[in-house]
Amino acid sequence: MGDEVHEPRRTLPCAILTSLLLVLILYLGLLYAALGSVPWQELSAATAPLALAAQEFLGGGVSVAVPLLALVATTATANALVLVTSRVLFAMAADGQVPTVLGRVAGRQQVPILAILVSVAGMILVAASGDLSLVVDATGFLYAGGFILTLAAYFRLRQRGTGSGSAFTVPAYPWVPLAALALTSVVLLQARSGALVGIFWLALGGAVHVLMWLSQRGRKRSAA
Repeated sequence: MGDEVHEPRRTLPCAILTSLLLVLILYLGLLYAALGSVPWQELSAATAPLALAAQEFLGGGVSVAVPLLALVATTATANALVLVTSRVLFAMAADGQVPTVLGRVAGRQQVPILAILVSVAGMILVAASGDLSLVVDATGFLYAGGFILTLAAYFRLRQRGTGSGSAFTVPAYPWVPLAALALTSVVLLQARSGALVGIFWLALGGAVHVLMWLSQRGRKRSAA
């Protein structure tokens, strides 16, 4: 989404760091309130630990409000996922890595409608599995895998000296990206039950990429 942001070199790092700091503060506050209201043994055994903690902290009247807030948060998360995944498909279509039809835009706002619809359809298909824990593990596996590939690409770009004056830079290189790589690898190893589902999606994406490469190669030979 960097090409849709004004001054991405300055704006994106600031947005990422600010978001991480705010989320960290919110999560620490949430954990402090939950553990201060209910013993951790009860929280670990509860099917809805946050609802239990809120009920103990604020009284029984919030038992209905917590699921509603969770629904709003889930909707916001789904909206963010649709935004990100559709833009990824749009960028890949522009690079010829997926069918170019996914890069078509419509309307005055130039919205990639087809990419959005494909992203939504994929999420509905995953949600229809009915196994929430498997979906969470598979999502964690794919997220961690994506971060690992991104970090590996960053090391490669630094070795090649690509974009030294315009690309994003990481402080304390290479220790910060190495630490991120190690922590992300730990997360990847934790997603054991979702690894097969994640590998399936990766294999499916790889097959589409190979088909697109063969198609482009055939067109180039025909043009020659």
